[in-house]
Amino acid sequence: MKPEFFDTFCPKVLASIGPLHETIEDRSIIIYMKRKPPGSEVEELCDCDPTVFVHLRQKIQRWALDNRDKIKETKLVRPKALLDRAWNKWRPLLTIAHVVGGNWFAMCLKAAIDTAGESDEEERSIAVEVLIRVRALGNEQKENDELVTIKGEAFLQTSDIITHLNCDKEAPWADWKKGDSIGITAHKLGRILKPFKIKSDQPQISNTHIRGYWLKDFKEAFESYLPPEIPQNEQKEDL
Repeated sequence: MKPEFFDTFCPKVLASIGPLHETIEDRSIIIYMKRKPPGSEVEELCDCDPTVFVHLRQKIQRWALDNRDKIKETKLVRPKALLDRAWNKWRPLLTIAHVVGGNWFAMCLKAAIDTAGESDEEERSIAVEVLIRVRALGNEQKENDELVTIKGEAFLQTSDIITHLNCDKEAPWADWKKGDSIGITAHKLGRILKPFKIKSDQPQISNTHIRGYWLKDFKEAFESYLPPEIPQNEQKEDL
């Protein structure tokens, strides 16, 4: 027997009660299911004529064969509203919608932007959420002239970061508990930031050592994992 190669790349549908692992969810287009309200009537899928799905599969296959060259030739430009990962998972559907024509591309693009926005706001990973809030803290301290600088470099104290992260009682880590501590601790913060190669430091100010993080060490993580900030003057113009 000789080994035979099979092309197994294809879309996959995963169903779950509760969230999947974040590395899977982050690379998926998520469709949330809702419990049927009492009194609502829906068609039972198990009562459907099986031949309906046979005909549907045949139509999809026929369309794919007829249009595969157009799909290969279609080169779309990434919309600014979609970051790289969202673009990668939506690009095949957007390409198909573009080839289909009509309003399908506009509807598909709107769905992509809407779900990407929901993902950004509601389903960020803990690490990215921490980065977002650390950046906001740095901006806030800078605007209020509260940012500590040591030899010209901005420095965020660990105590300030922890206080800022834990002040939101609805944050993903609000119910974390370890001993008497609730929320993110200094140790946990260090572990969260470790994959970004961001380490704490303990410089000396007025003969006192303070624990914290150099803001410049966050620069690469901010640029790689967070959407670009909108300058204050542009925000005011939009308003």
